[in-house]
Amino acid sequence: MQLLRRPWTIVAFLWTAYLMNYVDRQVVFSILPVLERELGFTPTQLGLIGSIFIWVYSLCSPLAGRLADRVRLDRLIPASLLLWSLATLATGLSRSVEALLFWRGVIGVTEGLYFPAALAAIGAAHPGPTRSRAISIHGSAQFAGIVAGGWFGGWTAQTVGWRWGFVALAILGLLYAPGLRMGMKNLPPRDSSASTAARPAQVLGGRCFQALALAFFSVCAMLWILYAWLPSLIYERYRLSLADSGFTATVWLQASSAAGILSGGVLADWLSRRMAAGRFYVVAAGLLLCSPFAYLSLAAPSL
Repeated sequence: MQLLRRPWTIVAFLWTAYLMNYVDRQVVFSILPVLERELGFTPTQLGLIGSIFIWVYSLCSPLAGRLADRVRLDRLIPASLLLWSLATLATGLSRSVEALLFWRGVIGVTEGLYFPAALAAIGAAHPGPTRSRAISIHGSAQFAGIVAGGWFGGWTAQTVGWRWGFVALAILGLLYAPGLRMGMKNLPPRDSSASTAARPAQVLGGRCFQALALAFFSVCAMLWILYAWLPSLIYERYRLSLADSGFTATVWLQASSAAGILSGGVLADWLSRRMAAGRFYVVAAGLLLCSPFAYLSLAAPSL
């Protein structure tokens, strides 16, 4: 029974870490009006808060994936948590626009180390027919983290001060890292029979990889507009408080996304047993169906 539970225990530990990952990156988007007032951010510089993070995160992802293939995952994943928690602390202590943007870039590097390693860990723990469900459950932490970060950022800004919010999140991450390290000791060894000799050109030239990369780019282009700017849009258009704006901008989108990713994981596992391209059909259907609602969300005439 203990052996049966081990793969899901690893998912549980990683779920909590991924929750923190998204809280730490999302919390800043609920305090953009405060940063504009206190540190003198211009609208363009406010946009850079999201852009610098995601560009650095994206550019470092291939290197992070390479590192995850070579370094022990039970060391790399907790180390990523420690490093991004320290960068979160430095972000809260920033006294200038340039300093805050710099540390946002550092958060992009350090959080970028987590995701490829976490997926590799889940793949090692769930090599069989539960893989899509395990990945989808882990992915639901993203949506919970965005909601929590959206609310927490606004709440701290209007109560104890936005800097203390970053300090609290950093302390929480530093305290959790040792527990995550212990939880990762249960990670099964990676499948040594799997081929890891593929060259980058072989991977990049694959049609499946190119299709997934294009789909993921399209989804993220839509999502990051909503992640970064929807809290401020609601704050300015509907005159809600910072905490209510951060919560409203995230809870509806993320709750429905969590339902979608969990049901999509089950559907992908079921369909893949019936046709070779089953998982790809689920991805294509999701992208096609979600696209119109990105526009409708911003064009809605009322809250």
